[in-house]
Amino acid sequence: MKFFCSNKSSSSSATTMTSLFGSVMRAVVMCFVVSALLTTSVFNPDGSVAMAKPVSSPDASKASSSHFVANCTRTDSLYVRDAIINFGDSITRYGFNNTRHGYSGVMANSYLQKLDILGRGYSGYNSTKGLELLPYVIPNKKYYKKKPCFGNVRLLTLFFGTNDAVLPGFPQHIEIPDYLKNMEAMVNMVRDPKSEFYHPDTRILFIAPGPVHVGMWNRQVGSTGQLDLIDSRDNNYVKQYCQALVDLGKKLNIPTVDSWNLIMDQINNLPSDVRNGEWNGFDRFFVDGLHPNDLGNDIIFNNVMSLISKYYPEIAPAKLGSAFP
Repeated sequence: MKFFCSNKSSSSSATTMTSLFGSVMRAVVMCFVVSALLTTSVFNPDGSVAMAKPVSSPDASKASSSHFVANCTRTDSLYVRDAIINFGDSITRYGFNNTRHGYSGVMANSYLQKLDILGRGYSGYNSTKGLELLPYVIPNKKYYKKKPCFGNVRLLTLFFGTNDAVLPGFPQHIEIPDYLKNMEAMVNMVRDPKSEFYHPDTRILFIAPGPVHVGMWNRQVGSTGQLDLIDSRDNNYVKQYCQALVDLGKKLNIPTVDSWNLIMDQINNLPSDVRNGEWNGFDRFFVDGLHPNDLGNDIIFNNVMSLISKYYPEIAPAKLGSAFP
């Protein structure tokens, strides 16, 4: 007896077998997925899958962000660990510039796997503009309630005054009393329990404006066609703003990097032939007489870290464990 199978019948059988094989494989994969979820994940009361808890280790208790990991679900679009926010003008904007050894970038390296370093620098900003912008830089109470996966701001550094200290008559100029009011208002925005941006655990650190070399700065703005900014700055004038902020820091119990004196001390200790040169030694620490180069940024970074270790030792890198052990 002969049996004949048409091409149509053969094709139908092959399709059926392929479909059956695919169904079996999907079932196997689902078994593995469910098994993995049950063994590695935590479920929220509503049935959603929470992020797996960090593996226990001797350093787990030191983890800087694990305290809120359990509140984060896999449906959250963003997970951010605790952070340090560096807020300021163009000097802060260039804080991640590698060629200038930007202080924010070096901080990020020091806090790898511990805290995020967020640079919020805005060119040309004075303290008045900074005060207006601060509500958009730090999260408010409502945001924390809606976004439990957003880490705490452990430290806020405020680096304003360089543009406030342009000479009277220039657009960015802010008188010293108003400059200090603006800086104190930024502090109160974080420290005042009545503020919608109140963060009792956020520490604050001031970075005062550094020195400026008028000749170098005039060359810079002249070469870029900003002729209206020539002779807009004076080194002794900016020194007054630095000292005023240092004094405010003492009044408010806020550690302050005394940038003007720290950098001027280095310049004054240079060999006399360098100090008597065309740029009086400022070219050793500044790109253009205003913005720090690698050596200038190193001074800022080293003193920021020194103040953290002295006044806020609990968030010094050596005291923090990895966010995820």
